[in-house]
Amino acid sequence: SMGEGVKDLAVSRAERVTRIDLAHDFATGVTPGEVLALGFSARIQSHSHLISSTGETLYLGSRKSDRFARVYRYAPPSPRAELLRVELEYKGDRAKKVAAACEVGVAEVFWSEYDALGLKHPALASQYAGEAVRVSVARTSPAEEGTRKWLLEVALPSLRRAIARGIVE
Repeated sequence: SMGEGVKDLAVSRAERVTRIDLAHDFATGVTPGEVLALGFSARIQSHSHLISSTGETLYLGSRKSDRFARVYRYAPPSPRAELLRVELEYKGDRAKKVAAACEVGVAEVFWSEYDALGLKHPALASQYAGEAVRVSVARTSPAEEGTRKWLLEVALPSLRRAIARGIVE
């Protein structure tokens, strides 16, 4: 569960964000190598798999791109050796869009973006228990961007106020 403070910080500073990382720890014995063996979205064109004395990491996508993912596990005796972390990294304009999208909730944005990785390992099914929220952070035209900004900054807060006052269900 990600705090409201993180959401507020991301949204209020979205225009100035240059990088944002979102992560989730899975309590599973699955290794990055096992994730690689079962596959991921065909849209991910590059990957690498590294094993070192400190742990094991699967990199999905290009480190130079505006969107990049890591799937890693620390080696014992790390206190986090029991967890498999999936980390999503965004840079540049995409980071700004992801930060702004956090208006609907940081967890919602993480799970929406996570689903796009298409990790096939059954132990890594989306653990988001809320309503399925599709959050689009794709490149948009200036007109679409204006509409998106209006929806997030005007329509959504107005709708929330109307619901809170019992005007709408």
